[in-house]
Formats: sequence, structure tokens, C-alpha cells
Amino acid sequence: MKNILKYTIIFILFIMLLSLNSVKAHNVELDPKSYISMPYLISNGVGTINVSSSAGANSIYYQHIMLSDAQHKQISDKSEEIKKHNTDAKAKLNEEKAELNTLKTECEKIINSTTATVEEKETVRNNYNSKVEIYNSHVEEAEKKSNELINEYNSLIPSYVEGSWKQATDGKVNIDFSNYNGTIHFVLWAKVTVGSEAYYDIGIYSSTVSSTSISLDKTTATIKKGETVTLKATVSTNDKVTWSSNKTDIATVDANGVVKGISKGVATITATANNKTATCTVTVTEDKTDEDDDKEDENDDDKNNEDKGGFGDFSKATFIAEANRFSYIKIRIDNALVNKECSYKIYLSKSKDESYNWNSEGGIWIVKEENGEVWASITGQDAHNYFETVGTNYLYVVAKDIEQKEEMIIKNYELIGGVQIPQIGQRLDIFLANAQKTMVSNLVNISADRKITYKIGKITSNDILRTFKNDNPARAFQQLLNYAKTAKYLKTGTITSAGENYNLINDVTIEKDAYYFIYMIAEDENGKYIEIEDIAIYQAGFLDGGNVLVHFAFSNINVDDEKTNNNGGTITQTGDKTTATTILPDTGVKYIVIVTIVVVIVVGIISYKRYKKII
Repeated sequence: MKNILKYTIIFILFIMLLSLNSVKAHNVELDPKSYISMPYLISNGVGTINVSSSAGANSIYYQHIMLSDAQHKQISDKSEEIKKHNTDAKAKLNEEKAELNTLKTECEKIINSTTATVEEKETVRNNYNSKVEIYNSHVEEAEKKSNELINEYNSLIPSYVEGSWKQATDGKVNIDFSNYNGTIHFVLWAKVTVGSEAYYDIGIYSSTVSSTSISLDKTTATIKKGETVTLKATVSTNDKVTWSSNKTDIATVDANGVVKGISKGVATITATANNKTATCTVTVTEDKTDEDDDKEDENDDDKNNEDKGGFGDFSKATFIAEANRFSYIKIRIDNALVNKECSYKIYLSKSKDESYNWNSEGGIWIVKEENGEVWASITGQDAHNYFETVGTNYLYVVAKDIEQKEEMIIKNYELIGGVQIPQIGQRLDIFLANAQKTMVSNLVNISADRKITYKIGKITSNDILRTFKNDNPARAFQQLLNYAKTAKYLKTGTITSAGENYNLINDVTIEKDAYYFIYMIAEDENGKYIEIEDIAIYQAGFLDGGNVLVHFAFSNINVDDEKTNNNGGTITQTGDKTTATTILPDTGVKYIVIVTIVVVIVVGIISYKRYKKII
């Protein structure tokens, strides 16, 4: 017994010493409070860093450091070596633990036997203690090797440069890859400042950069209203060129690069090929022969505006349509100067040939808030007509002077794109908590007759479940979506967004406490609608009327017999001994020393009590 106590104490002190002396990556502890979620994907240099709301007010910064192919291979190989070591060590220790438990049972039988001699009891006791010492030494060796590999991994990752941080507005990362071609590798560093504290995290990414280059024969052009000019694009590859105008009320451009002047002003024409762009600034002038009449008209317009008190300024306004969880669409209007003496309405149309006035049907009131935010909301059929269906949307703003009851169209033919819908996991949802009914939640306000294709499957990946338990929800849902697209399905079918009067899983065998997904696609109805896909996660439930799948708090997810730690690894309970197997997360390696010390001390005390009881 004294030997067991001695070795237990030595082991505890050894683990504490290892924890206190473990080398942290780049002399920076990576995100100890788990505030930061690195981008799940960086496409064309663009990604998003998310910060937990528990961080409070914060600022986000980033920088990237390129890796050579050799560096990236070294890091990847070392990561795989760590995973293999942890997997092999865990399997070996579990096997030894099973043998130890069997020996423990045999030992207890002999020690508690009334017929066994003192010598026999002493022999089995010594044999068991010897096996425990061997097992403990193997645990120490595995832990030591894991720490060594992690330190080697950290040493391969280049550190950040203090003077190279860029601020990420709204968490947006935008990396310029214009000087790179082919497949590149890089480290993305993130820094989040909360008050006087700074938190760091890293991600390692690979990306294929297009070698396409594009140029135009003109970078500036001047045409009169009604005239055209043809722009020619030179592309280094065979990629298709698409054309666009940022102000179609001033100048339009067709698929062949022919630009037509619409009204006086300046527009930017953009040619795009494989995400590379080239631009031409086009100035459109009025086609007037009598300059005096022109000036006189302008003076009259100025006088009229002055008499009406001004209708504000929407010349630089931008209109962004966003759908949220409450089944209405919000049009956010940025850079608009509104007059508090005026009222404003928005009118939407599928064409730019209509004229609107204050009394036209379908007007949407513009709301002006005290903090300067300007917006309008759309609900019901209007939302379906303009943003759910495929096609071009045009927007008009009509202003009315409240006091003098004069009105003016102050913004014509503003082209706006499709609605920005919520992130994955917040678009559609199928409720199966009622054993007799299937309900669909139209979080983006889709039409009731839209067909939704569904695919139901079981989640067999513990990595997916751990991500939901510990990671950022947006990232977890994206990973589940990717998983669901290639997973085995238990049932597939189609329903409408109005739901069904039966439960979709009545004919599906589900397992108690298991986790399931439903992959949903709101179909485009032969090009009529914008296709929408989403994913939802459930746990099996059982009612008297039949099986159900229910939503739940992600923090309550159970991953087999494992408890997930804050480092993205797993703590595996082994009875007499607790071993930590660290699995490298996507965003880097993290150590929380206090947790390790407390766990080891508690388990050491429990282990001692168990040995004392046996012997």
C-alpha cells in the first residue's frame, strides 16, 4: 500500500511538472477562454472570424504568413503523427486497462477468500501492484511523448509579426492573393482585444489561386446620353467574361461589353473572369444643343428644391436586403441623408419602366431612427414576389414634404440583388416533436407551396458532435452540412413548407439517445425560385403516439463515454488512472494547466482510496 501511495504521489507531481513546463505555441497561450472561432473556409482570400458574445465589446485583427510546400508538409505530417500517437496510445492503454481490471477481479476473489493462504494472498497482491506500476509508467510515457510532439508541432508554425496586424471589420478577413498562383498554404493569425486583454488563435489553410489575369482596352471613356461604346477585355485564360455596371440608371452594359449612356453621371463598368476584375470609368454627358436652356432648367430645379425644403440626398445610398428569423425582410439603407421634415416610401418592381408616386399601391414606409439608421421592412406576398423569385429587382424612393404636401421621386431604378439569407442552421427547420404531425418553420419566409426535399440520416461521427458541443454554432452547422451531403440516409422524400399531417419518421427505426440530421433543400421549382439549403440536428425521443426527433441544447450533447475538454481533445476515464489524449483542433493547440492539475489530483485521491479498499 505504501508503494502504491508513493507512486501515485510521484505520478501526480510528474504530471503537474509536465503541465507547468509545457511550451506554449509562440510564447502565446492560444485563446484560453475559447472566444475565437477561426474561419471554416477561406475562399478567394475572404473569410470570417467569429467571436463569442461572452467576450463583450471587442476588436478583431488578423494577418497571414505564407508557408512553403515543404513547411506545410512538415506541419501536416506532424499533425498526423500526433493523431496516430494518441490513437495508438489510447488503444494500447485501454487494452492494458482491461487486463488490469480482470486481474483486479481475480485478486479481490483470492484476498476475500477464506480458504486462500496468506502466502497466496500476498502473491496476488504483489502481482497486481506490479501490473499497476507498469500501467502507470506506460501512461506517463504516452503523455510525455504527446507533449513532445505538440511542442515539435508548435515550433513548425511561424509566429505573428506585431506590426502587421490588420483590423477585421465585422470579422471579415480579406487577403490579397493577386501575387500568387496555383495552390498556396498559409497560417492565419487572429488577435481579439477585449479591454486591455488580447487573445490569439491560429488556423492553417490551403487555397488554389487562379492564374487568370484580365485587362480592358479602356480604363476611362466619355459618351453622351443615348450613345454607346464597346469595351474589349483581354483574358489570359479561356475563362468566360461577365460584365456589370454599378449604376445602371447612368450606364448599362450588355454581355458583349457594349456600354450605353442612360443619364448624366459617372458609372463604373466591371469585367470579371474567374474572380479577377478590370474596370472602366464611364462618364455620361447630356446631349444638349442649347446650353442656356440647360442652365435655365437647372436653375429652375434648384429653386423648386429650395422651395420644397429639400428632399434629402439618396444619390450615394446603398440598399441591402436581409432576411432574419422573424419571417420578414429588412432593407437596410446606408449612406442616405434624410430630411426630418419629409416622409419616404420605397417601391419595388421587376422592371425599370414604371413610374411611381406617393399614392401608388405597394409602398413601403422608410423608418428613420434616432441613431441615423434608415431601413424598411417587407412582409407577406411582397417579400415572396420581389426576393424569393428569380429575376431583377428595381427600387424607387419617393419623398414627400409633410408641410407643403409636395412630392418627388428622388431615387430611380436602383438595382438591388437577391436577399441575404441567414447563415446555415437558421434558414429552414422541420419540427418532428409531435408524433402525428410534421411542421416546417419558414425562417426566411418562403412560399407555402414550395417543395422541400429532405434527407434524414444518423450522425455517426463523434467529431461532429464534439463540434456542436464546444465550437461556434455557425461553424458546427457548416461542418454538419458537409457531412450530411455524403452520409448514408435512412429516408428521403419531399414535402411542402406547409408541413404534413403525419410524422416523417413513423416508418424509420431510431435508436435511443442517438443523434440525427435532416438535410433540406427548398427547390427552385424549375428556375422560379432561388434554391435554399439548410441542415438541422436532433436527438431521438419516444412518445406514446410514436417516435419523435427533438431539438436540444448543444451543451447537453453526450459523446459516448467521453467528456470533451476546452482544448478540443478528450478526457477518457480509465478508473484507477485518468489519461488525457490531446487531439489537435483546426485552430491550433491550447493548454489549460489548472484543469489538468485539478483533474489529476482528484483522480489520484480516488485511485488511492480504491487501491486501499482492494488491498
